[in-house]
Amino acid sequence: MLVALLALVVSLAGVSYAAVTLPKNSVGAKQLQKNAVSSKKVKDGSLAAADFGAGQLPAGVQGPKGDQGDPGTSAAAVLTSVVYLNTGNSNLPMSGQATTGTFSAVESLSPNVATVARNFAVQLDTAPGAGNGRQFRLRVNGVATTLCSMSNSATSCAATGAISIPAAATLSIICVDSGGSAPTVARWGMTIGTS
Repeated sequence: MLVALLALVVSLAGVSYAAVTLPKNSVGAKQLQKNAVSSKKVKDGSLAAADFGAGQLPAGVQGPKGDQGDPGTSAAAVLTSVVYLNTGNSNLPMSGQATTGTFSAVESLSPNVATVARNFAVQLDTAPGAGNGRQFRLRVNGVATTLCSMSNSATSCAATGAISIPAAATLSIICVDSGGSAPTVARWGMTIGTS
């Protein structure tokens, strides 16, 4: 009995001695043995989500479905112009300015996104005349595509299809005169959009 009591006193004194003699914050990860800290020794609510590995925390309840957003709309620009067409071919700008000139003088640049040209329409104050005609073409990166044509006594025409325009393309309109059409004022318009 005496031996047991002595062992108890020595063990309690050792714990007290360790608690008294260890400097504050001197026990760290190196001193802890593997699996020394169990869930019973961790204060409830003291750990953050960052303390857990990937997939160790259960997923929360899924929240309610959000409202459906409004559908987006396609961007579009309306281009219009009034120009004077002399007898012969004319190069027209897309800017709506009432000027003509060489290809390099009238070419403009499309936005840095693929677009589509549609709805081209043109009206002339004076018809081309008997045996004559005018054809309007969209020139994209140097390649001309016919928009519409008129001849003889016709004073208007309109495009029926769409023309794809790559991003950052050079653009202009060409009016090709066949047969020496009468000079006239021309009014044209079209749309260029993203779809």
